[in-house]
Amino acid sequence: MIPNPYAIDPEQVLSRKAGNLVQTLAALAGMTGLLSLVGWTLAGEEGVWWSLGVSLLVNLFAPGMAPSLTLRLAGARRIDPSVWPDLHRMVVYLTRRAHLETIPRLYYLPTPIPNAIAVASRGESAVAISDGLLRRLDPHELQAVLAHEISHIKNGDTQVMALADLFRRLTLMLATLGQILLLLLLPFLLAEGRGVLPILLLLVTAPTLSALLQLSISRTREFAADLDAADLTGNPRALASALRRIESPFARTLLDRLLFPLGHPQEPGWLRTHPATEERIRRLLELEHRHIFVQRSGFWPASAGF
Repeated sequence: MIPNPYAIDPEQVLSRKAGNLVQTLAALAGMTGLLSLVGWTLAGEEGVWWSLGVSLLVNLFAPGMAPSLTLRLAGARRIDPSVWPDLHRMVVYLTRRAHLETIPRLYYLPTPIPNAIAVASRGESAVAISDGLLRRLDPHELQAVLAHEISHIKNGDTQVMALADLFRRLTLMLATLGQILLLLLLPFLLAEGRGVLPILLLLVTAPTLSALLQLSISRTREFAADLDAADLTGNPRALASALRRIESPFARTLLDRLLFPLGHPQEPGWLRTHPATEERIRRLLELEHRHIFVQRSGFWPASAGF
């Protein structure tokens, strides 16, 4: 496959993986605690068990949408291996490196916006790459982006984020129900001299806190996928370079540049689904252990064939 011009520090990889896992488990535990607390507020101990039981049953037995259907609804088209064999071989190579049982299907997104998507369900997975990404990245960078998406599949991030989203939705639903009941029972509670302010505060803030924890899980899983991509390719600088290209002003659409000539307003880091690009690049470059120069070779056909 494509030679890896860099080696990575294995000690940093193991340390970072452990840290990412701890952060993910802590955030999921926090979301579980919030859901349980809202359930307890509504129905005591039974409310805790009912809320956790429902979330477990839904997560285990609810049918997920097939990746192929998800991507077709997004306008993606399947890439036949015969049309772009080099790209297919790259995915096969990364899949084997990641020790996945099935090779993700490749899809093409006909959009100039540089983007890549990984979708997975039980026994099926797929990766979609946009036209803008294919035309903007060189082979090393594209391999790194594909490794990032395959790492999402390997780590079960689709399932993790689905569980986090389920916790958030159930917390919001129960908190809304609790606010309605509190409003209806307010005269009786006040007549009995019960304090309603702590309960109201919990019911109002729990959905927001759950959503913030969900965002933190998303950012942590992105860091984890970056780390595993660097581990799969042995080339953290390639993914860092790809992130720079994707975030460059030239990667923005004409409408985007007209509406935001100076770039998008910066939102706080804790409100983002993805970590700040500069932070991701910094972490990737810190993984480099030593430099070995390798001559880059051509990869792309003259036409994409789409």
